[in-house]
Amino acid sequence: MPYKTTKAQNWKPSQYELIASVVICGALFMAIRTILDFTRDLGDLRPKLSKIESILARFRDGMKDNKERVGTLSKEIAPIEDI
Repeated sequence: MPYKTTKAQNWKPSQYELIASVVICGALFMAIRTILDFTRDLGDLRPKLSKIESILARFRDGMKDNKERVGTLSKEIAPIEDI
């Protein structure tokens, strides 16, 4: 019995399917490259952001101390202003 080929075995992609597959692969590689770039940028920015966060925390703590001092001085100055 001779071997018969089916329609699926003789299938060849058209030029539009080839172009679409190239575009899809290109989009996939661009997405992967973008994700890798973002993770690298995140690794570069994380130490800088933690440093800025610690500086901001120090300023906030300093502001709390200053508010307490201003409150204390306001109470002490009020009698002096009456003189």
